[in-house]
Amino acid sequence: MKKNNFRSVIKNIPTMGKFLIFTIGLSIVGIGNATVIVNDFDLTVETGGNQVIDVNKDGINDLVFYVEEDRAWVEGIFGTQISGYSEYGNPYAMKFGGGAFINDTFFNGSNGKSNTNLQLYILSEEMEDNGPWAEKGDHGYLGLRFGENADRGIGWLELTRGSLTIGAGGFQTSGNTPILIPSATVAEPGTTALLAVGILGLLGFRYRTHE
Repeated sequence: MKKNNFRSVIKNIPTMGKFLIFTIGLSIVGIGNATVIVNDFDLTVETGGNQVIDVNKDGINDLVFYVEEDRAWVEGIFGTQISGYSEYGNPYAMKFGGGAFINDTFFNGSNGKSNTNLQLYILSEEMEDNGPWAEKGDHGYLGLRFGENADRGIGWLELTRGSLTIGAGGFQTSGNTPILIPSATVAEPGTTALLAVGILGLLGFRYRTHE
């Protein structure tokens, strides 16, 4: 059998495969979104309950969620700001979608405004606008800015309306640095590393079979 080398094996990999290997490699060495930390909270707030959460894991609570029969709201505490807007006299939390880019402009009043107490939904037949999470199954992300000093971190938190489910949350460790909300589920570092090892193993197997 004609002997092959590793370069020719790489050459025979489809373009999409090369891109996947390159992306996984960046994840492992920490290039790209190296300062973004993502945590999965997986919490449910039932009707009549409340939930305190420390999104950026600094030991200081950032948000309190409240759920009642006809409404739910979130309160920023210890300096945490939530991007929001006003509609029909009610302050609402702004709902971002996957792939959105959050920066300081969403907390300065031009594209949104920061409030410490914002409605997620209000259930009332008299209201024309019941809020961004009014329907069961509504899914989106809060835009957050942490702390009270000039070097403030920016982050996001995933919410789904059932009663109210808190999913993943992400934050920038660098102050005043914009953050990108993922458009799909973020793989855990361990999962990414295992996937990379598996692909490299397949490459080695293919290389040996062509020797």
